[in-house]
Amino acid sequence: METGLRVTRVCIGADAPYGTRTEATPWGTLVGLATGSETGWDVGARCIGDPALALMFEVLRGEEPGAGLAEAFAAVSRWLAEDPRFAARADDVEDEGLPMMTGVVAAIEAERITVAWVGHDKAYVLRDGRVFAESEEHSWRMALRGGGLTRARTPVELAPVEPNAVAWRTWALQHPRTGHARTLLNSNTLAICRDVRGPPAVMQVERRPGDVLVLLGGGIHRELGWDAGVRAALAGGGALTVARIVAEFDRGEAVEGVRTIGGSGAYGPIVIVEL
Repeated sequence: METGLRVTRVCIGADAPYGTRTEATPWGTLVGLATGSETGWDVGARCIGDPALALMFEVLRGEEPGAGLAEAFAAVSRWLAEDPRFAARADDVEDEGLPMMTGVVAAIEAERITVAWVGHDKAYVLRDGRVFAESEEHSWRMALRGGGLTRARTPVELAPVEPNAVAWRTWALQHPRTGHARTLLNSNTLAICRDVRGPPAVMQVERRPGDVLVLLGGGIHRELGWDAGVRAALAGGGALTVARIVAEFDRGEAVEGVRTIGGSGAYGPIVIVEL
């Protein structure tokens, strides 16, 4: 099923929007983004992200999507443990090619938006031309402090994480570029891997006409200087578009003197939903 909302789904540098999914349900709309890490994000998004989102959406089609969020993410970890393509490597924790996934799913109902995520894939709710709410890096450090979200405009979680309940595998992050270390320096992100489970991070906001939901693959928002690039793209006024995100990315990369989207292939998926 296709949603009646205006949705843009792309994968920068790829022919199809791998690792993204949107679907209408009787109660609203499901939107998801997931990136795998088996052999690079692009292959992982196609071979892990796409089927994982389909599996998660199966769980979330019921009448109470919020009640199924934890099970949806747990179902992915069971799949990674049981699928013959991945099971043979499931016991080799040192294998850099071990299948892992980070992902974010949004349930868009008539009056509210519920977002759940594991890892560093990113969600923003834009309102009146600014960032109204945003997800925070789902890290081991975040879990140890009880799952609390610290950014000023981030809503309270629906189900705080108990430290002893976290079982997602940690995946070391690259340090952000100089000047954007902020609270994420020396932290590990969490990734879905094997037959393990733990509650995802969850936030909920009231839905209002004109809101825009933006989902970015972790590599995209990291290379945008975490949140600075999105805020810069909004600074000039007007709608946030894929073109504006790419332009800001290219501007930042030119300053840093490193790779650009145009010359480096795919960096990750982007989903923009106009509510």
